[in-house]
Amino acid sequence: NNLYAVDIMEEAVEICKLRLFLKLAAQVEPDATKNNLGIEPLPDIDFNIRAGNTLVGYATKEEVQRCMKELGDGQMKLMGEEELGSFARFNTRCADVEQAFSKFRQLQTEGDGSVPAADKQELQKRLKALEDELNRHLATEYGVKMSDKVAYAKWVKSHQPFHWFIQFYGILNGGGFDVIIGNPPYVEYKDVKDSYRVHGFQTLECGDLYAFTMERAYGLFERGGRVGLIVPVSIFCVDGFKALQTLSLQKLEAIWASSYANRPAQLFDGAQKRLTIVLGKRGEAKMPAVHTTGYYRWHREEFPNLFRARVHYAPTHPNFSVFPASLEKLGSTIEVSAFSKLAVKNERLETALTSITKHRVYYTRKFGYFLAFLDFVPRVTEIRTRKQVAPSELKDLSFPSTAAVLTTIASLSSSTFFWFWNVLSDCRNLNRRDILSFPLNPIGLTEVDRGRMAALGEKYLKALKGASYEMQKSGLMLQTFEYSSTKPILDEIDTLLAGHYGFTAEELDFILNYDIKYRLGRDTGNEEE
Repeated sequence: NNLYAVDIMEEAVEICKLRLFLKLAAQVEPDATKNNLGIEPLPDIDFNIRAGNTLVGYATKEEVQRCMKELGDGQMKLMGEEELGSFARFNTRCADVEQAFSKFRQLQTEGDGSVPAADKQELQKRLKALEDELNRHLATEYGVKMSDKVAYAKWVKSHQPFHWFIQFYGILNGGGFDVIIGNPPYVEYKDVKDSYRVHGFQTLECGDLYAFTMERAYGLFERGGRVGLIVPVSIFCVDGFKALQTLSLQKLEAIWASSYANRPAQLFDGAQKRLTIVLGKRGEAKMPAVHTTGYYRWHREEFPNLFRARVHYAPTHPNFSVFPASLEKLGSTIEVSAFSKLAVKNERLETALTSITKHRVYYTRKFGYFLAFLDFVPRVTEIRTRKQVAPSELKDLSFPSTAAVLTTIASLSSSTFFWFWNVLSDCRNLNRRDILSFPLNPIGLTEVDRGRMAALGEKYLKALKGASYEMQKSGLMLQTFEYSSTKPILDEIDTLLAGHYGFTAEELDFILNYDIKYRLGRDTGNEEE
């Protein structure tokens, strides 16, 4: 009566039920008075663990009411089908099936626990009739003609509709589930459109199945209920997921979001995904309470103690203070304090850009534990042809002077910017948006600070060139750099920036040592997916 699950793969459902049975059987103490096996009959959970497409079907009472209002009796007759009747009659039939289901459950828990096979078959038959009825309604919304039986059968097979309203009628009619947990598919919608389509989702513009799954979950649990979903970190830091963010803030009165890197280790072995665990409490509030952590990296051997020892939520703080679709990944009082000093700075790197292309800063969206900003294009040579080619996804920014270029390279290479970027971005792509929002105007600094920063930028580039070497990868010979050798210079840059932003000694110490264990442990090569 407590555990339910849905999965689109029938094989996964069968494996799940088998593992639950094996686990349960291992806990049962034999009793010779029960039967030949010495154990009582295991419960029938065929109605608990179901196969179907979570995203295709009518989930709530309101959705079923809407479809029956839009597809009235007259329209169904035109489709050549028997009259389906009003929602009231349909709802009565659902209630009757639920009553039969309750009797089925009672037989399982009383007496010897056995249930006549005929009773189960009758219950399945009545559920199937309700399912077929809603399938015909839904198929017409998808443009399938009921007169074309082949097309209808093909649609049912490809879309695998799952109607939560009838499959879990008693729960949804009683307000919904108390707790929903899951690991939604991380699949772009465009990759499944040839198999099935979804419609009616507010998050459709997000273009990812995990967004649709979260929206579905929000409609299935009751007020005060809890949700826990493991989803890509993009949920709270990519402009394209603004619709999902808005919906989450509307449907949840409290949110806890903790974020996790994919290197040097990941939450799921073999799944190179940066992930966020979203915990939420159902309810509506004008200003939901949002709690965040920092962005965690760890080594494989640290994982057993990761959640217990390291995961901490920061005190509540202003959210979306830099970008309207980026929730800051902050996990401590120090982080909140330091970031607030960056956020209030009324300056941006963007203001120093120019259309003149003589003075450029080069960078690539690919990166490791350090971000590479240079005043030259690193060498990339095809091994087979010995032809020099441009680095993958090479980008550039133009500035009015050499001094501005050196100052920009120094500031963007700093641990301050690396942390700033980790807080706001998806931690996968080095995007122009994130770079240009950095609160530093290289030509707006005082003459003294501008001179000191430019000098450090020159010193950094000289050291970096001296630490360069060639690395072979994918048929190319790449000029790459040992960034760890420049850390003392970066510390000088961060110390200078600390004075500019007004960081305390404690905040500066946090910046200087931000993820140092992982950054200096393996600092070379591109660590992107």
